[in-house]
Amino acid sequence: MSDYRKRVNRRALIRAAAVMAVCMMVALHGYAVFAQEETPEPGFVSLLDGKSLQGWRATMRPATDAQKEALKKIFRIEDGAIVVDTLSVPAANRMNGYLATEKKYRDFVLRLRMQIERKWDGQCNSGIEVRSGLQFDVHPPEPLMMGWIWDHGPNAAYGWLSPIKATVQESFAAGGAWKYGKTATAPKGFKFYYADEKPGWNDVEITCRGLHFRFVLNGIVMSDFDGAGYLDVEARKNYHTTAPIMFQAHGKDGVTIRYKDIRIKETR
Repeated sequence: MSDYRKRVNRRALIRAAAVMAVCMMVALHGYAVFAQEETPEPGFVSLLDGKSLQGWRATMRPATDAQKEALKKIFRIEDGAIVVDTLSVPAANRMNGYLATEKKYRDFVLRLRMQIERKWDGQCNSGIEVRSGLQFDVHPPEPLMMGWIWDHGPNAAYGWLSPIKATVQESFAAGGAWKYGKTATAPKGFKFYYADEKPGWNDVEITCRGLHFRFVLNGIVMSDFDGAGYLDVEARKNYHTTAPIMFQAHGKDGVTIRYKDIRIKETR
């Protein structure tokens, strides 16, 4: 083999080795990022395997075959996320209910990422419920009300509990329960992203500890409620028990909401 051909082959081998090294670095970096995203923070455990609804159950009882088929669309797994999608089925086949964890929780910090499509119908409401009655509201048309706390309990004296306090009657007075979003002042640093806005996902942290409940959206506190004097009475003892964490499908309302990277840390 001539010296010229040897030099050409040597250069080709060097280029191939360089390309292989770069590919390995990219692959290792991608694995590291994937591993980082898939591994919960210390003390937290994942509530979703990203492939199935194992560990979750729907609370609805479909009355017809059409509703049974609809339920498969209303709660499903898609691209590693739980999808609450009442908008994908006819209003006649929508049902009021929840996708609930099979395990019950009392005191915890829950972290997740939430994505909301900018398309809805009806009252377009949903929420995340804890302790068998306290709901952190998710109302797509009014981002300034994300995470407001609503009392769903059987003996509720109030509708909204935080950041405003309003009786059930006041809450449902002229303008409806979400009228407050029209005049609410955005907290300093407030950020919210619909699915069609970069980055498209919102970071949520929910804290339930004793009678203290808090909702943080993209690092900003949206509600912070101390239930002393209201929740610590016999009529509302349900709030002291363990209960599933639940994502709501609100009756005939049409919404599309995704939740992923759902992880929890139980506290005492």
